Amino acid sequence: TGFELLKAPDMGETAHPTAEQLALIAQLDPHNLRARQLKDNPPGIRTATTDQ
Repeated sequence: TGFELLKAPDMGETAHPTAEQLALIAQLDPHNLRARQLKDNPPGIRTATTDQ
């Protein structure tokens, strides 16, 4: 970014969707069009980088 990013002291990870939430998404988007909108459809779990 060219500058340091600020990080809230209480910042945490967003909770992963539950099976019920994933089922609802599948019901609302049966053709998985949502995946086309996400570049490379990244996985939900990624390791944090510590490069600073």
